[in-house]
Amino acid sequence: MLENTKHVVWDWNGTLLDDVEAALASINAMLEQRGMPVLSKDRYREIFGFPVIDCYRVLGFEFSTHREWDEIAIEFHSHYNSNVEGSGLTRGARELLAHLSGRGIGMSVLSASEAGKLEEMLAHYGIDGCFQNVKGHSNLYGSSKIEIGRELMEGIEVPAEQVLLVGDTVHDYEVARDVGCECVLYLNGHQDAGRLAGCGCPTVADLACIMA
Repeated sequence: MLENTKHVVWDWNGTLLDDVEAALASINAMLEQRGMPVLSKDRYREIFGFPVIDCYRVLGFEFSTHREWDEIAIEFHSHYNSNVEGSGLTRGARELLAHLSGRGIGMSVLSASEAGKLEEMLAHYGIDGCFQNVKGHSNLYGSSKIEIGRELMEGIEVPAEQVLLVGDTVHDYEVARDVGCECVLYLNGHQDAGRLAGCGCPTVADLACIMA
């Protein structure tokens, strides 16, 4: 998959970071507090997507003002910051990052996470030195990554056709298509395999397969 690749852009949540269980536990805590039905992991992966506010609407949350959405986003991240402490990197991620670095392939991170928290987490896992560029949002809302994806690509001194984006959602494919780079989707992240198959790009159940 890396024959013509000079730079890899990584998604963070659900791709490099194995945090699906942490996100699910956080949403279910919010649902329980409101007396609403909790989600199975399968159901969560069926409805998760970007912008994240649409997922909450599917679950029955209502937002009449921007402030209400802001409060929900803060509440989720309060739970998530505690739950994610038990999460680790996706199996094989650390070895793959070392392999790519050893081959001289540049790497960046593009995430819907808040930029400061993203950089903090990369440092926590000891992989912040692997990346030439790290791009996140200025807020907690989990909105589209297309605009920040375009900004990221401007800082990568490699033609788009030599860039590979690795993510775990249909939106990652949408970002890759928008900026003109190749895409590989990881099947064990925040969206189920059936949804990802509809993108028509390569998929992997193990990140190590990217080295093949």
